[in-house]
Amino acid sequence: MNQSLSFGVFIVIVALVIGFVTRDWMLVLKISGGVVLVFLLLAGLFTGAMAGGDRARANYESESKSSREERMQWVKNFIFIALPNFIFILILLAVAYFVAL
Repeated sequence: MNQSLSFGVFIVIVALVIGFVTRDWMLVLKISGGVVLVFLLLAGLFTGAMAGGDRARANYESESKSSREERMQWVKNFIFIALPNFIFILILLAVAYFVAL
């Protein structure tokens, strides 16, 4: 969890550095937004949320408890990578909104 959160913060810092160098804040939003999108899609795939009811039930019954726990750990890691980027996007959009007023 800590490594995933640190990796997410690292991606935010890299996006900020790219924003300062290029002075293109839309690029920063695209980088962080892409990271959020990719990791939330991966979390959705790993939870089985994109499978039908019969397939999800069959997968649940056929896997062991340890593999289910490992899969859920992957989901948590993906979410903790996406979380700092999502918060960063919200902050950037709020700043842009209030500066435009």
